[in-house]
Amino acid sequence: MPLKSYGVLVGKCVEIRREDEDTASPHVSLFIQAGGQRFRAAINVKSSVAPSEVVYYFAQDFRHPVLERLVDLPEGFNKLAQTPSSGALDYIRGNLFPFQDVIALPANLPGLDNDLSDIVESLARRAIDDAQTRIFVFGEPFPDGIHDVHMNQGNVRKFERDDGVWQDGGLMIHSPGLSRWSAVFLAFQSQAIHTDDQTGHLEPGSLMFEDIVNGRAAPVKPAPGEPLPDQPLPDQPGPEQPKSGKPLPEPGQGDRLVRIVSAMVNPQGMEGQPGFAGEGEWVQLINLLPQDVELGGWAILNRNKGRSEIEAGTVLPGAGFLRVAINATAPLGNSGGLITLVDAQGLKVDGVSYTAAAARREGFPMGF
Repeated sequence: MPLKSYGVLVGKCVEIRREDEDTASPHVSLFIQAGGQRFRAAINVKSSVAPSEVVYYFAQDFRHPVLERLVDLPEGFNKLAQTPSSGALDYIRGNLFPFQDVIALPANLPGLDNDLSDIVESLARRAIDDAQTRIFVFGEPFPDGIHDVHMNQGNVRKFERDDGVWQDGGLMIHSPGLSRWSAVFLAFQSQAIHTDDQTGHLEPGSLMFEDIVNGRAAPVKPAPGEPLPDQPLPDQPGPEQPKSGKPLPEPGQGDRLVRIVSAMVNPQGMEGQPGFAGEGEWVQLINLLPQDVELGGWAILNRNKGRSEIEAGTVLPGAGFLRVAINATAPLGNSGGLITLVDAQGLKVDGVSYTAAAARREGFPMGF
């Protein structure tokens, strides 16, 4: 079942406390003043499930359509519906950041800027030092505070009761003077990168963040009841590879081997109107494998999960490009949005986001 409640705490960060002496379950606590009340945001910096190092992604200049729903929120805790249009976060469906770029760090190490506590503290320190900057903390509320400030889906069985979609945690700061947002997203290495669209439970056979960190193309820790895949021993030859010498992805594990590289979101002319004869919306894909990829049954999804199906028999050439026409019934939209590529099993292969500002220029394609 999903979190009992979910939302975002908005206010002024006034204090930071680290728990470096706690080796079992350390947190970084941020104290936030909002609406005359003081709140505590408890940030996990170590996992209780091995591997213990938490992964993070830091966006120095974060740009995403979700920000348009957040910028005018009042101070205090704002409850958010666990839906795509509320301002809620979903690491998988919201295309917030590329999973392949996460970094795993220990909770605390001697020195500066070399552990996760340092990363969280650095972001919060900026929010303290600038009087205008507000901090946004996503998660589940508790009396006078908020926790679960991390991914909240794809958990191992011990924690799958907390699984749900559109309820992920995270940290953002907004600096009005710079017109800039920064963000930190956190996840445990034991969490899956493919989850069920209804329950948020891990999809059988999904890669875990642990696999991403270690560059694996197949999961080492399958879902309960699944056989453990054969793994070559260190310095031993693995399974026979294709003639090209390049390993092919396992079914469902082709993440970002086909990528979205550009899109025409705002074509020239009155698209969607009677008599429109110009070029419609499209999305361009690139194949990062040397082999052809059959795309029959794949689809492009817009922010509302409207589908543009790719016809059976469509082939994306090895190391080649393909332009996919967008169905008029599933437009991408000019006010900011999401573009997601899913395979024939419905698993996400790649996803990008764009803002209203990026889509403003009519007739100009945008690159990702």
